[in-house]
Amino acid sequence: GGDELVGPKPTDEELAKLLANLDPLNARIAAELMRSLVAAGDPGGALKHARIYEALLAQELDLEPDRQVVELAQRIRREASAAPESAPRVAAPDPPSAPEVAPASAPSVALPESTAPLQLPTVAKPRRNARLIAAITGSIVVVAAVGGWIGLRALRTTDPPVVAVGRIVDYRTTIGREAEAVGDMLGTNLARVRGLRVLSGARLYEVVAQLDDPKQPQNTLVARAAERAGATEVLEGGLHALTDGQLMLELRRIDLKTGAVRDGYRLEGADVYTLVSRATEVLSRSLDHPSGRLDPGDVSTRSLVAYRFYEEGLRSYARADYRGADRLLQAAVAEDSSFAMAAFYLLMARVGMGAPEGDNTWERVLRLADRAPERERLLIKATWAANARDPALEPLADSLATLYPAEVDGPFLQGIARYIDADFAGAIGHMRRVLAMDSLGLSGGSPRCRACDAAQTMISAYVALDSLGTAERMARDYVRQQPRAARAWGLLAGVLFAGDRLDEAAEAHRTARSINPVDQYDRIFAPAVHLRGGNFDEGDRQLRALMNEGSASETSEGRWVLTISLRYQGRWREALGLAREAVAALPARDRSGPAARGHKMHEALILQESGRPRDAAAAWDWLARNALPAEPLAAARMRAFAFVMLADAQSAAGDTAALAAVTDSAAKWATEARHRRGAYLVDHARGLLRAARGDTSGAIETLERAIYSPTEGFTRTNRALGALYLARRRPADAVRVLGGALRYTSLESGSLYVTHTELHELLARAFDELGQADSAAVHYRYVASALEKSDSQARPRHAAALQRLVTLGRAR
Repeated sequence: GGDELVGPKPTDEELAKLLANLDPLNARIAAELMRSLVAAGDPGGALKHARIYEALLAQELDLEPDRQVVELAQRIRREASAAPESAPRVAAPDPPSAPEVAPASAPSVALPESTAPLQLPTVAKPRRNARLIAAITGSIVVVAAVGGWIGLRALRTTDPPVVAVGRIVDYRTTIGREAEAVGDMLGTNLARVRGLRVLSGARLYEVVAQLDDPKQPQNTLVARAAERAGATEVLEGGLHALTDGQLMLELRRIDLKTGAVRDGYRLEGADVYTLVSRATEVLSRSLDHPSGRLDPGDVSTRSLVAYRFYEEGLRSYARADYRGADRLLQAAVAEDSSFAMAAFYLLMARVGMGAPEGDNTWERVLRLADRAPERERLLIKATWAANARDPALEPLADSLATLYPAEVDGPFLQGIARYIDADFAGAIGHMRRVLAMDSLGLSGGSPRCRACDAAQTMISAYVALDSLGTAERMARDYVRQQPRAARAWGLLAGVLFAGDRLDEAAEAHRTARSINPVDQYDRIFAPAVHLRGGNFDEGDRQLRALMNEGSASETSEGRWVLTISLRYQGRWREALGLAREAVAALPARDRSGPAARGHKMHEALILQESGRPRDAAAAWDWLARNALPAEPLAAARMRAFAFVMLADAQSAAGDTAALAAVTDSAAKWATEARHRRGAYLVDHARGLLRAARGDTSGAIETLERAIYSPTEGFTRTNRALGALYLARRRPADAVRVLGGALRYTSLESGSLYVTHTELHELLARAFDELGQADSAAVHYRYVASALEKSDSQARPRHAAALQRLVTLGRAR
């Protein structure tokens, strides 16, 4: 591109400094910079950067530094102290600054006086990098993981304008309503001009819906919305009929800060498309992009009727009126079946309603996206990748954020990509930028709120990092911002549930249900609280009532959670019967397909927990080869997971030879899936293999590496690692990893694969070894409560724990 800097290839140290500036909380990058500084003869600079990294991590995310950075710093200190006095000393360079959020790429959006932003850890004001390096073996773009992006392009002396296309009024006496389509057509075309920053119509409607002020004139409301969305200028104008049958489009560029008209234009043409094309050319010159070079891709649609339906559909979608949007967008697609964005938002509206896709499938929308302009193509493909957990999401989201920094979609999808990849700190950084860009959404004026989505992701990420205190503070701030938002109360309930503050969790969930009972898990949360607290009789009673009295979906949910409860209680025959009953309830054609997969997984877990590892292995082997989805990457992910669970069963059966072969299969399918969490799962199988071969130290090291979240990860790893630490007489480490597995926000997901009864028993033993009898007794009592109605073969397996509880009771 014309504004890229081309220069010599940077040194490893220069590149490491650049990356550290862009992503100062990334442990891997911090360690690389430290190694580069040591290699350049500057161990003092390396240690200084370690201190900066540690301070930023504590200040920004309230977290401890990553182990690899701490250990590297310790090694550098040891080597520096052992070096001869004559060793050359090089002055440490200025520490790299945290990335600045450039005003043009992440505009600061003030909240109304009646609201305040979510309280987040603050960071000292950063400095802008003076030197940015570009053209390193090609055109490279690096995206920062902490709120914002800095591309490897030259920074202009003044930030380029961010343009929004506002209201175009139709002044003709015979109105064909073409003017309603002109605004979005012009915005779409201007966005195709390379380097021009244009706010999308979808984002503008979203903010208009948040303002929701019927007393304001439409022009004023749109201008306010544009400014709040980060635009610096708005285009307004009108469509006129001329006496010779021609049309005239008059436009005004208005500075949103001063209200001054910066420029005016009059364009004539035979039709709307000619006017939009000429306006694009003239405006691109006026906005300092004289070439007006458009990116590849067709114009959205050639049907003005389709455009009018699309515009109205977008307005309905922005108000979360998904049924209205569905009707209007269906009409747009009926007028022009190749209209990619109408098809995309139609699909999104159906997702919002929880309705089936119908004829408008992802496959069809993705085909249309290939012909769409770049922004639309990136948005469609990135949204699909997020839903499919496709590894293409990260580069797509990074491109969207870099090329269209005024849009909130880019940083939001960047955050989702990092969360899916278990880069929780990175997800928090990107979602913080979303909060800044969409802070108006927190006022609660619109059902669609990107800032609320960002807050939810950030809270989940803090829980995944085992930072429950920060997660609770954010959840309570969210509740203060939107005291009538069921989602805010539901998030708070989940965090309190993870912290074992069950009475408070139940109360927060009751508040959520009182506001909006439909969107919450209705009657599942209360019995889950009872199961978490060891009150199985009441929890089971509520679940059975739900199965007998609830809707079809509630019956299914009730059966699922009751099966979990029966597993906890060692009532394996009943649990197995429920899992098989769930499969039998499906239509005959679905009993061996993907719809039955979850229930068959439950069946395999029950077989494994009840002391039948070879039967469980057969079940996991079947799941590794059958009942798989059609989508190849999803099928590969599920195969990899099934092989990991098969390895777990082979480990329990003591079949080391089979365990080695299965671990190789798990690794193969994880590679096929190209899913980063799959690598952690494979390390679980490798850790079990090392333990089976007698390499306990290697097993511990590998299983520690397998834990990508101490709380929200694959909790069978916590269980296996805790047991090894107990075998090595390291009870404090056992408490650390086992306690994290109990700080889960639900009884499902990663928590599904190990029973709380097993975790409580291992924790009881660990506290016992630490001499903390009271804590041990709490966990032993849970085990005793769980096993009151267990199958006959369950209690002998826990006899030592039950006897120890009796002994502790006598001692007291």
